[in-house]
Amino acid sequence: MRGAAVLRIGGLIMALANPAAAESWLPLDGDRIGPALAARVVGYTDGTVQDFKADGTTLYQTFWSLRHGRWKVEGARYCSQWPPDEDWTCYRVESEERGLDLRFIDEAGTVTSGRYLDLQ
Repeated sequence: MRGAAVLRIGGLIMALANPAAAESWLPLDGDRIGPALAARVVGYTDGTVQDFKADGTTLYQTFWSLRHGRWKVEGARYCSQWPPDEDWTCYRVESEERGLDLRFIDEAGTVTSGRYLDLQ
């Protein structure tokens, strides 16, 4: 299993190594965030992979670790919780016009970009 994860991460890094410049980002409202994330796998530019389960659980895999958390939609934001922390952190979500890339924007305006791995 670990070998498969390494291959997935390696494939992700190659896929994200030369991302197309996104010209247009579309904000997702609360009704669109759930379907955009539920039962989807997103890879981030740093090589991490996040699996959003439809039941509201999420798995965040780095090269060295696997974290279990929870996610939900609150208003027009995606929120996540990572035990043992009980606090929820929320983000605005935008989709690139082609629908392959997402970005999460926190309260400070920091952007984290990812790409659907299950659409490649």
